[in-house]
Amino acid sequence: SSLRMQLAGWLEPAFHGIQNLKVGLRTLVFGVLQGPFLLEENQVLRHTLESTLAHEETHRQLFQENERLRVLLDFKEKVPWRVIPASVLAKEQTLWSRTFLIDRGTADNIRAGMAVITPTGLVGRVQEVGPSASRVIGLADPHFRCSAVTSLHRCSGLFAGTSSGELLLTYLSKEAT
Repeated sequence: SSLRMQLAGWLEPAFHGIQNLKVGLRTLVFGVLQGPFLLEENQVLRHTLESTLAHEETHRQLFQENERLRVLLDFKEKVPWRVIPASVLAKEQTLWSRTFLIDRGTADNIRAGMAVITPTGLVGRVQEVGPSASRVIGLADPHFRCSAVTSLHRCSGLFAGTSSGELLLTYLSKEAT
């Protein structure tokens, strides 16, 4: 019985090795046989993932557009003036000019000097008007000027764009400082 126990102790690592070799060979044979199918499945899954990510991006963009449109609709309902919606067709931003072209003109009752606003505030002023498009001078244009009032002290000043694209409030009274 003691001899049998010693023999079992010596042979046990060999039995484990043979068992592990069987499992390894079975896995290897299964992998070799299943390899082409797994590659094809991997390609299908990659394509599905790419398609899903593209759909997710489209969904995100549509959600953002929906939110923008809701803000604009809410803005149009709250503003006490007659609002004419417009889209930007082109932008010109150089050191000397910051203007943009909108898709509304005299056919839409647009006139030079009209304010161009968004839900966040003043954007510029209509500078030139054509039948179906108008050029707007933007706030940051060096030639843009308009009166402004500070919110804290209600002091008047002149709001002006600069060639660096910054906005300045000048000609403030001493009470504003």
